[in-house]
Amino acid sequence: GESFSKAVATKSSMRWEGMMSLESNGGFVSVRSPWERGQLRDMSKVTMRARGSRGTYALRLATSGVYYEPVHQMRFEVDEVDWKTMTWSLEEFETTVLGSPTGARFNVSEVQNVGRVGLMKNDGSPGAFWLEVDFIRFE
Repeated sequence: GESFSKAVATKSSMRWEGMMSLESNGGFVSVRSPWERGQLRDMSKVTMRARGSRGTYALRLATSGVYYEPVHQMRFEVDEVDWKTMTWSLEEFETTVLGSPTGARFNVSEVQNVGRVGLMKNDGSPGAFWLEVDFIRFE
């Protein structure tokens, strides 16, 4: 694909911005943490505070470093002006393979296998976007 993005740390947040393209089998853009299995051991929920351009984003949890393996995600929308605080149980996260829902949900007993946390935009809306994240807190 031809999508691109960058994540920048500000004094109080992370700003992720870029351009999503549908050209050359594109249609998604993502930013991910480094791989570290076990970082979410004993966690069962997540709270995130964000704002950004219109569209649908996803907070994603990966249990494999292989791109075609299942990933667990929660889709969300934000506002361009007001911060939005969202809290989800990890059991609510939908399991997907290559962006397609499998009908399953994340099995929280597998939380110790999460090795990467990421954000994705793949809502089919090409063009410029931005997402500012104040925090992502797992409990």
